[in-house]
Amino acid sequence: MREAAVEKIKSFKPAPTLLEFHDVSSQTTNSRLTPCGIGKLLGDGLKIDLYNDEEGIFFYSYYWRD
Repeated sequence: MREAAVEKIKSFKPAPTLLEFHDVSSQTTNSRLTPCGIGKLLGDGLKIDLYNDEEGIFFYSYYWRD
């Protein structure tokens, strides 16, 4: 009878993955975010508690200057 070899492999921690953003206001995908507009997210492992105001995806503008 042959013996099996055991090999340890690295595992990964599951994390949400964003695959696509659709901007409803401009009808564009993965290219534009309309201020005060609505968008749809498509991905894996995306969850949100609709009753918790501190959870969500929040965007803010940032101006970088050298």
